[in-house]
Amino acid sequence: MPPDSHGAYQIREACRTIAAFASPVDTATLITISDTRHPSGVLTVTVTGDLDFGTASTFYRQICGLLDGRYGGGVELDFSRLNFCDLAGWRAVHAVAETAATMGYQARITAAASCLDVVLRLCHIPVFLGYRPPQKAL
Repeated sequence: MPPDSHGAYQIREACRTIAAFASPVDTATLITISDTRHPSGVLTVTVTGDLDFGTASTFYRQICGLLDGRYGGGVELDFSRLNFCDLAGWRAVHAVAETAATMGYQARITAAASCLDVVLRLCHIPVFLGYRPPQKAL
């Protein structure tokens, strides 16, 4: 697939290409995803561990498996217990948000560990899914 007018490739296409070269990784001990469905229909998801190239597909599949389209409302992502996140992890979060939107959910980050703040700052992203990294003290 050729890049768009800004030189960017579609996320899903890039993930498929990367996945074709990836070897299977046992992610059982690297990431834990727990969920709570509130009476209002809001789904709160807490992610613990590492969200990276090796766990991103597990994260995406598990979160999307929780979205059935019957409830709508919101998906609150609590990343306060993450130890590590790389750009593959952020791409998976973005893909979850896109999929959630097609099913009537609005995804937003309610809490984040400092490792996520670093990635957002390095990529010059001021706000991502409603989350704004704290400003660095001068």
